[in-house]
Amino acid sequence: MGREKSTTKYGGNGVGKRIAQSMARKEAMKKTPGTVRELLSSPESWTQGTFARDQDGKSVYPDDPSAMSWCLLGAISYVYHEDSTACQHVNDLILDYYAKKNYRYVPPENRWYVDTVIEDWNDSTERSYKDIAELLKNTGI
Repeated sequence: MGREKSTTKYGGNGVGKRIAQSMARKEAMKKTPGTVRELLSSPESWTQGTFARDQDGKSVYPDDPSAMSWCLLGAISYVYHEDSTACQHVNDLILDYYAKKNYRYVPPENRWYVDTVIEDWNDSTERSYKDIAELLKNTGI
């Protein structure tokens, strides 16, 4: 008996799926928005409690091609994943915004735990997409 040809584009044994996922991830990275504001452009694109979610609401990594919504920190990670200087600048803009709005002041010498501050603010039960949109508009990120 001869070996049957695979009917999938990339072959069988799960290899094809991994190749397809890798190609989808590369394609998604080409489409990375220029700003966090572009990524979080609607209430449906924002989430709480995890960095990102797929269309079924399942937690995924921020750079997962299936991600459909992001928390503020997940969006920052996705947009600025390759640029730590830009990421730090964005974090500083957010913390300065928090201080102006009397959410929480974090002195520069304590900004090493900025991720926790952003995550806590995003995930607060008091937070709404309106708050996120206002922050993004006022900080220009």
